Amino acid sequence: MVLPIKIHPFDNFKTAITDPEYFFGRTSLITQIKRYPFTVQILLGGRRIGKTSTLRAIEWEFLNPGNVPTGCPFPVFIALNVEQPESLNHLRYILIRSLGETMCRWKKASNNKRSLHQIYNNFLKQIVSADVAIGPFLKLKISNPRLTRQMDHESFREALIDALREFQNNTIFKPFEGICFLLDEAEYIVSCDWSDDAWSYFRGLKDTDTALKSLIGLIISGYRDVKDYHQKIGSALHNISDIHWLTNLSGKEMRLLINQRAKFEGLSFDGNEIQTIQDWSGGHPFLLQQILNTVFDDRLTETFSSMEDLFTKLLRIDIINHTFSSWWNSEGKTDGLSETERQIYYALMQSRKLTIEELSRSTNLSESMTDDGLVVLSGTGLVNASSNKYYTISNKLFQAWVMYRSGKSSVKSQ
Repeated sequence: MVLPIKIHPFDNFKTAITDPEYFFGRTSLITQIKRYPFTVQILLGGRRIGKTSTLRAIEWEFLNPGNVPTGCPFPVFIALNVEQPESLNHLRYILIRSLGETMCRWKKASNNKRSLHQIYNNFLKQIVSADVAIGPFLKLKISNPRLTRQMDHESFREALIDALREFQNNTIFKPFEGICFLLDEAEYIVSCDWSDDAWSYFRGLKDTDTALKSLIGLIISGYRDVKDYHQKIGSALHNISDIHWLTNLSGKEMRLLINQRAKFEGLSFDGNEIQTIQDWSGGHPFLLQQILNTVFDDRLTETFSSMEDLFTKLLRIDIINHTFSSWWNSEGKTDGLSETERQIYYALMQSRKLTIEELSRSTNLSESMTDDGLVVLSGTGLVNASSNKYYTISNKLFQAWVMYRSGKSSVKSQ
């Protein structure tokens, strides 16, 4: 008899993690952001490296004021690819509408005395109407907001000041001293013809508005388009930003995640199995979760495949194949790797461990191009950098997929 497959949390970890119990890593990054919450931070990384999950982890930290050593901002998470602003005026409207909606959800979630974990889960599930979300401070500033959904600078600024006044007067918001907008998927703005205006506007807000600049923070996530936007034409906002590339989890972080998942599933691993899973994933969060799902399901159904059979099975799973194809990007249809980065990856496949200088000679690329390519490969989770300036391929699973699709090797775990 075949036993049923257990349903894992978070849509089998295919979507962003919103429960702090399942989020691992990024400790130093989050600590730095908590230390300077009213600055501009840009998080860069490849698809599925955990940018949205990291923004949610920051949201959780900010909603627990005791976790923030300096003034704590009220976090407002906005998925730009969902909202799809059509202009700078529309973006300002979305920011204020989202602020009002988030404030309303936090009020409702905080009404009952519960643990912070329960309050946060309730906060994420709250649904509020547009009228309630907008609130009186926005209704007074916009004529017919249901039709126009536009907001000029003066209305935007006044709405922010009114919201900050409510923080001072409402006991629920007393712990918060400002606002931090968490803008996910900033590629959407970069693709718009008004993107220069938007970034310049935010730069001006942080540079010259003495009443607000120390009370407004911005944390922006993106990948190649956001990176290339800065490199090609420059960006006023980049010049005052701290830029962070998200990379793979460390060995310690991987072990913590593996042990927590094993405890949740009621299973265990020996040391060799843990090391094998770490080698297969290379610390890529999404890949590690999918590997664990497959291993757990194999044990639950009492299949007990060999590790090599499991390795081959993983490469046949649709979501892994689709993700790997998107990363490799051989047809140039995604924001995955470029031909230069694929060339660097091939060189590492042949030599295992190389410095920038050695890779430059091996690929006939300049050192600056090689360095730039390694930044993207590291931020996609495909390459790890060691402290002695050597670069290595991070995980065996993707390497085997590349070798197999290139006809260079059969698929094996070793």
